[in-house]
Amino acid sequence: CTIEVFFDEQEKAVECRYLDINPAFERHVELRDAVGKTTQELGFSLEPYWYEIYGSVAKTGVPLRFENYASELDRWFEVYAFRVEGAGENIIAVLFKNITARVQTDMRLRESEERLRLATEAANIFVWEVDVPTRQVTYSSNVEQVLGFSLDPISTNNRPLVSGEDRAAVIEQYEEALRGERDFNLDYRFISPHTQKEIWIHATGVLIRDSNGIPARLIGVSQNITARKETEQALQANERRQAFLVNLGDALRPLTDSAAIRAEATRLLGEHLGANRVTYAEIYADGSVMVEPGYNNGVPSIAGEHHLNDYDPSLLEQYMTGRTLASSDALA
Repeated sequence: CTIEVFFDEQEKAVECRYLDINPAFERHVELRDAVGKTTQELGFSLEPYWYEIYGSVAKTGVPLRFENYASELDRWFEVYAFRVEGAGENIIAVLFKNITARVQTDMRLRESEERLRLATEAANIFVWEVDVPTRQVTYSSNVEQVLGFSLDPISTNNRPLVSGEDRAAVIEQYEEALRGERDFNLDYRFISPHTQKEIWIHATGVLIRDSNGIPARLIGVSQNITARKETEQALQANERRQAFLVNLGDALRPLTDSAAIRAEATRLLGEHLGANRVTYAEIYADGSVMVEPGYNNGVPSIAGEHHLNDYDPSLLEQYMTGRTLASSDALA
């Protein structure tokens, strides 16, 4: 359409008159018999930003391409406005394209992406995509939030971060998935480069092929399941502990000799812990220690009389407090 722009005393665009329209304009805007009439005369209102843009084009002669919403029509338009030179003062031409469907699709997509972002953050999940030919990986922006550290876009550079116990299985499944032989579905551990702690991950991925059937992309999600694994491990440890106590009680119940009870208890505890040596000892006030034979697996017995000073003079004082003591540096 072609319109004439009107300005108030402050040179602010406030109205426009339709000088020429075509059938396409009538379909888009749903105005009939609009030639020669202003928007007010047509009973049609525009948001102030429409007049501001039209006024700018009319005054400066600089054409503008923009997208705007017309609330009265509940439609989005892509618009190109330019001044019509030689047609008179403040005369501009406006080309409209109804883009409502596209904008609504974009809005739904953004809403969907936002819901996905909120869901992945709440579930401690990040999304990844592998370009199969280049092996380049793209990660969602929350990867560091989920793991506590970032990952390299070159997937092979991340292999040292995978626990050595899990690395072979991860590489095998990953390569098979890239070849389309199977989906990627695995629980494995990263070792945090900052804390050296295990980060448990559940990862799933599916292969997307191109139109020729050639592997193109591997798309997947990874979830931090460390809390779940720690809970499972704690429950399993508790079950093993309870089972051991039941077995210990059953084994000791028929025994009456105290030495036999101690010997059986140290044996069962050693087997339960997978220890090399479990002993029972009596410690006397002078620091002397009488060690019984106890349980020995692959190491010699240390049964006999010893003295705490042979290890650490402060041990007696610490033992007397009743605390449990642990040492990672002791002679076998």
